[in-house]
Amino acid sequence: MASSYDNDFVILSCANPSPIEYKEILISTADIHGWDLPTNLRYQTLKIKALRSRLVEQSSYFHGLLSGSFSESNLETVSVQWNLETFLNVLNFLYGHTLDVTSKNFLLLFEVNVSIT
Repeated sequence: MASSYDNDFVILSCANPSPIEYKEILISTADIHGWDLPTNLRYQTLKIKALRSRLVEQSSYFHGLLSGSFSESNLETVSVQWNLETFLNVLNFLYGHTLDVTSKNFLLLFEVNVSIT
C-alpha cells in the first residue's frame, strides 16, 4: 500500500518519437536545475518524478488531470502525450526557469495553460 508521502509525487511518463539513443530514464524535478535537455531528448521514454501539488497549483492542465475526475488523478504514473521538448520546457518553467514562447511551441503551451502569476 502506498504511503501518503508517495501520494505527494506523481511519475509523468512521456514518449519521444524522435530518433532514440537510449531506452528509458527516470529523473526528478528535485534536480531540475541540473537537467541536460539535449541528453534527456535522446531517450525513448522519460519518466519524471514531480510534486503533484506543485503541478496542480501551477497549471490548469495538471489541475484537471491530477486532481479532477479523470482516472489519472489517482494513478502513481501518468502518461503525458505531448511534444517531449515542450513538455520539459513547461516543467522547467513550473519550477522557476524562464519559458521561451515561439511560433513553434505557442499552441502547445496555450493548451497547457500554465499560470504565469
